[in-house]
Amino acid sequence: MASVSITSVDSVKFLDLCKILKRMSDTKKKADRCNVLLHYLHDLKSKLPKTTDGKNTTLFALLRLLLPKLERERPAYNLKEKSLGSLLVRVLALSKKSPVAKQLLHFRSVSNSQESDFAGVVYFILKYKVGTDAEELTIGQINEALDKIATHAENRSDILDQTFSYILRKLTAEQLKWFLRIILKDMRLGVSDNHILSCFHPDAPEIYKMTNSLSKVCKELEEDESRPTELGLQLNYAVTPMLSERLDVTDVQQYLSPDKTYHIEKKFDGERFQMHMKDGVFKYFSKKGHSESFTKTYGETYKEGLLTPFLKDSFGSDVKNFVIDGEMMGWHKELQSFGSKSMPYNIKKITENSKVRPCFCAFDILYYNDKSLVGPPEHGGLPLDERLPLLDNLFKDIRGVIQHSARRAVHKSSDVLDALNEAMQNDEEGIVVKDTKSYYISSQRKAGWYKIKPEYTEGVLADLDLVIIGADEAADKTHGRANSFVVACAELSSTGRPQRWLSVSHVSNGLTHEERAGLCAELELHWKRTADHPPPEHLVFNERKPDFWIEPDHSVVLQIHATELVRTPKFGTPYTLQFPRVERLRHDKPVNDAMTIDEFKKLIKNHSPVIKLAVNAISEDQLNKTSAKSPRKRQKKVLQVAEQFRTGIQDKVEVISNALAGRRICILSDEEDCSRTELIKIVESHGGQVVANYDESCWCCVSGRCTSAVRACVRARRVDVLRAGWLRALRTAPAPLPPPHPLHALALSPATRLHHAARYDIHADSYTEPADKTTLIMCFEKMDKMPQIHLMPDEMLELDRTLFGGHTPLSFLRPCVIHFVALNDLNVLLAKMYGASVCDANEPSLTHVIVPECIASETLNEMKKKHVDTISFVGMRWLEECFSQAKIINERDYLF
Repeated sequence: MASVSITSVDSVKFLDLCKILKRMSDTKKKADRCNVLLHYLHDLKSKLPKTTDGKNTTLFALLRLLLPKLERERPAYNLKEKSLGSLLVRVLALSKKSPVAKQLLHFRSVSNSQESDFAGVVYFILKYKVGTDAEELTIGQINEALDKIATHAENRSDILDQTFSYILRKLTAEQLKWFLRIILKDMRLGVSDNHILSCFHPDAPEIYKMTNSLSKVCKELEEDESRPTELGLQLNYAVTPMLSERLDVTDVQQYLSPDKTYHIEKKFDGERFQMHMKDGVFKYFSKKGHSESFTKTYGETYKEGLLTPFLKDSFGSDVKNFVIDGEMMGWHKELQSFGSKSMPYNIKKITENSKVRPCFCAFDILYYNDKSLVGPPEHGGLPLDERLPLLDNLFKDIRGVIQHSARRAVHKSSDVLDALNEAMQNDEEGIVVKDTKSYYISSQRKAGWYKIKPEYTEGVLADLDLVIIGADEAADKTHGRANSFVVACAELSSTGRPQRWLSVSHVSNGLTHEERAGLCAELELHWKRTADHPPPEHLVFNERKPDFWIEPDHSVVLQIHATELVRTPKFGTPYTLQFPRVERLRHDKPVNDAMTIDEFKKLIKNHSPVIKLAVNAISEDQLNKTSAKSPRKRQKKVLQVAEQFRTGIQDKVEVISNALAGRRICILSDEEDCSRTELIKIVESHGGQVVANYDESCWCCVSGRCTSAVRACVRARRVDVLRAGWLRALRTAPAPLPPPHPLHALALSPATRLHHAARYDIHADSYTEPADKTTLIMCFEKMDKMPQIHLMPDEMLELDRTLFGGHTPLSFLRPCVIHFVALNDLNVLLAKMYGASVCDANEPSLTHVIVPECIASETLNEMKKKHVDTISFVGMRWLEECFSQAKIINERDYLF
């Protein structure tokens, strides 16, 4: 930025902000990234004039762009990657079948973009297609555009299209990338939100935690030198809620002190909310601090909304204002009972015609009659046992409208166990145990509250052995192509063998990065893209189609735990899994032994919308095991060479083949389900010799997991590096086999590349050997990943002559390089369609200048002086005649 003063932050160029964001993104160290922002903000503040509101207040317009996740003043955009892709295709008037549209709609399949997120892929795709009328928009204009998008995203597609059309014309591709990241609320700067707030002001994170409002943060911190005297809760600003620490019930005796008192509450399965009231005016805040739409739904006064009118007579006459913390539950009007989040309704979006109505279950009070009750004692906070009497006296329970959370005291650890088993019998989510002397510490998870659920205890949930039959593509393919896996159970035929596979759920949690990468590598050769190859009839997906599918015979079994079953039409089974998690890979289990649909149906105890999957009650013996553990005796280990450093097997291996006879092979890494020892046995059983280190005398190296040694060997390309899957599938042979197919290789030595060059094309398709279906599909996929080749005009002319002996009816203008003096959009498009190159008047290879009929002779003569005699100045009629006859017409009758 130039060192001149600015009138307001709204006048700052968005381009300047994008430059800072790019610098932060490109900087390696986090501290350096923060320094870039710190200096920018300091420089910006020094240029701002003194205002009555203070400098920091005016910075709100900038801060809401830097921290879109924390922005609460603007409504939600309700636009994710899929809807944004469709929107861009519509605004750019692209055919859905065009390559650009396919990339926008399936951005995760774009592999040659430097950045894997949606905005980065859009930048890569559209960097030469947007910003045709680029201007330096200001931060104020960007905020206005974002306001329009947020306001009309759901109900006015015409305004949405107009706004994006304007943005695509006025922003460069680089600016568009950051604009889209603001909408998606994922800036990818490598700096946490708290660090960015700290760059703005040291006390900003603490104030945001207590208010959940960026505008309030700016108002509280008017100048850099000022520091707030109190950081307590304020009415009508949401405090970040206190959280509960996760606790296994078998560890209760270790975590709960006998010197403290605790009580137990039911864990509600609703949405965390805060209710604020001041002088009869209510506000409702969600867990993330959003308020506007919820206050409108539930009611700001006793005369409006779905909840507030029913609260009129519940509060005492001495109550002036308060903030209470609790759970917004759905109360079924007919059944007169609570629902859960898994049921087919959204408590945040219910209407007057819904089957449920909102019911607020209060378990804490944070503010009462002008006094903040939160925080440690030095900030005026009160312990829980002093807050609860205030909550108990605040309102009278109204069944199905507003209720106190029931509490009971804990006298011994078995009380906690009994309460959890009772919750399991009642199909409830779990329980919460609270230290009665705990203080309400905003956003803290280890401050005296504990949540205990059945799934936290080993052996309580049912083991579900399901087979992978599909996957969704990952945007970041660092740890494999798949982001989540679709798992299925088998429907058996009369012979007892699977005849169909019914999808049950998709699962992404539970696998480590290494396990995910290994699993993806194992299945890589067998994936089929759904868009290109529709799934066969025996794989039943219903509405939830994955990006890829795989035949179960080539797949693996996953052992999965889930908290409950939820009724849905999206999958092949009538119920899907809620919160599924992979416990382990079951390579030891054949796919035909996986869970069947009959076994799955046994879990459906009734036909309610939600079914809990906790199948085993927890006994007191399990509690006692953790409190009285006997010390384990450590067995004496025999000293020996670690397996990863062994180059041979101590036991004799029977040679069954000569496929690798006389060949030296180095095992670089093993696989998840095939150890180094097993790979060595395979090599020796085929007559090969395993060596510890590779050199030019090695026939090849074998790689399973991707390690630093594998990456170094691939980069060196001194020897062939082959996948472990090739070795495991190696067939027996009486004589040494030729080098394997190139598709099995991660890297090839110069000698092998020369050998393959005479036998395979660059896509690994053999010149002489017939290709099977699997190999052909793999070749096509390799073609798709290769960079596109764009021919120069003279190369395209040569190609036309070679293939067609001249020009095709759609390329007859290929030899022409045309400049239009007066643009005619239709004729420009037609000229390009028929092969002409359209350029400006200074192009050296110019062949034709199209001039309007009414051009002045002085202007024409001036133009002719600037060009050589070989350029033809013709009228628009010459071009239209060329279109009519589908060939280049002699220019003689059309010259100017």
